[in-house]
Amino acid sequence: MWEKYLKDDKVWASFGCHPHNAKDYNDDIEKSLYAALEHSKVRALGEIGLDYSNRNNCLKEVQFKVFRRQLKIALSKELPVIIHCRDAHEDGMKIIKEILPKNYTIHLHCFTDVWEWALKWLNEFPNLYIGITNVVTSHQQSQFMKLQRIFH
Repeated sequence: MWEKYLKDDKVWASFGCHPHNAKDYNDDIEKSLYAALEHSKVRALGEIGLDYSNRNNCLKEVQFKVFRRQLKIALSKELPVIIHCRDAHEDGMKIIKEILPKNYTIHLHCFTDVWEWALKWLNEFPNLYIGITNVVTSHQQSQFMKLQRIFH
């Protein structure tokens, strides 16, 4: 299904099992993941990681196991990783440090936490990049809206 999209010259890929789907991960899925990662346009493994938010009903222990398995695959294939880490920074950093070298290329996907956590990630992993969205501006925007109501 996904191969048709990679025919476009401007499209590249990453593949991985998101923590919301970790309970479905098995040897067959892993075999398919290995096959997908062989495509010449694959540039990373991900989005993988941990999600402790109330939107994820997958047990932490299952997420740990699947996260570790995929990090080992990324390391063996020398692929950068795209990390999903929601409300799980300490465990996420701990598991990554167990498996990947300190200077491994990491993209911390859709970061929405506080600046202090961003600094901890950046200080721990020198080749880490943080992806942010407009969600990080929501706090500042709500403060602006309050000020606007006060002065009008």
